[in-house]
Amino acid sequence: MIIFKTNKAVEELISYRKISIDVIWWSYEGLKIPNASIIDEGGLNYVIRNRSRIY
Repeated sequence: MIIFKTNKAVEELISYRKISIDVIWWSYEGLKIPNASIIDEGGLNYVIRNRSRIY
């Protein structure tokens, strides 16, 4: 048994007898790049992408 606690849209949820949900344990989005390729300049962090020698 797993118990979830929510404080959003409670009024909508209690009107249903059964609710189907998808539980996502971990989720990652985007590309994974090495920390050494992140450039810090003037408080901005960015990565320069090289695609066919066009930066």
